[in-house]
Amino acid sequence: MKLGVLVSGRGSNLEAILEAERRGALGPGRVAVVVSSRPFVRAVDLARAAGKPTVVVDHRGFDGREAFEDAVLAALHEHGVEAVALAGFMRILTPRFLGAFAPGRVLNIHPSLLPAFPGAHAHRDVLAAGARVTGATVHLVSAGVDQGAIVTQASVPVYPDDDEARLAARVLTAEHRIFPRALRWLAEGRLELLAGGSRVRVLPPEPERTLADRYANLHAGPLLAARAEARAIAHVAASLGRPVVAVSACLLGQRCRWDGEDRRDDGVLARVAGAEVLPICPEVLAGFGIPRPAMELDAQGVMRRLDSGADVSASALAGAEAAALLVREAGARRALLKQKSPSCGTRVVRQGGTGALVPGQGLLARALDAAGVTLSAEDDA
Repeated sequence: MKLGVLVSGRGSNLEAILEAERRGALGPGRVAVVVSSRPFVRAVDLARAAGKPTVVVDHRGFDGREAFEDAVLAALHEHGVEAVALAGFMRILTPRFLGAFAPGRVLNIHPSLLPAFPGAHAHRDVLAAGARVTGATVHLVSAGVDQGAIVTQASVPVYPDDDEARLAARVLTAEHRIFPRALRWLAEGRLELLAGGSRVRVLPPEPERTLADRYANLHAGPLLAARAEARAIAHVAASLGRPVVAVSACLLGQRCRWDGEDRRDDGVLARVAGAEVLPICPEVLAGFGIPRPAMELDAQGVMRRLDSGADVSASALAGAEAAALLVREAGARRALLKQKSPSCGTRVVRQGGTGALVPGQGLLARALDAAGVTLSAEDDA
């Protein structure tokens, strides 16, 4: 889902969103454009430093709110934005603007536990009321200021010696935690509107994907998508305190072998139990297809297709380098590879011509070995 982020100031929530995207924690969401209502603010610098398309629509240059909103909408539509996040955006949006997006597609972060303490001076009002607890709220944007349906909240204690600055800093930490999470739920289609949009239910995540599903998502698309998936695996592993292990996809039952057979190795699955698995196949990343053609190394170390004899060394090497990149992105320090494979093999590879097994490493094993990844093979004890 393409997200547009609207900002007006220092951009701390924007920074949290961009960091979440970098880690893969926005799921299928990605920031397509950042629009600022003010020039020369830190949020603009952050967006540009992250390589995001950035548009400044200075509200002071427009005669009225309608013309200003038209310019903002034009910037969002130009970049194909499907949902909007207000990250410190200091302008009130009209129903006309909100109507340009599907219901529930414009979210805001507010520094209090709504419906308590709405408005621009939440921290001052919390302290004046003597409240013991405050927090942060992600809510849908509606025609009323801070009145939209609540998506998620986080509570924060208020201490007797707090002033506005100390309280704001504590609440900001909660904002940075819950806003990216809510945007991920939105991108995953997990926000269900109830009672005409006055309430939101967060649907549970889909059941854990099978290895086959994960493999298709990781390798069938462009490398950029594969990198995002690898980072997402790294994030899941970190949140669960589990290691990441890279495994040759054919050992997991994927039909990427030249003969198209399912060679699932239950012994391999048992050996990676308790770890997050990153399936890898350099030959699929190289664009050889599923199932990939039969290939072997010749005596000179050239990779050739057996059906045509064509030299595919350059493509095979590119696939191995791409697979090694995914291993690094996922933070895997161990790899379990298919033995004898000219692409993956760890100690011996099958050489073309005679079909003999000769000492050596496949292309991926060489790349991972050089990167300090611990290698093992499916036939290791």
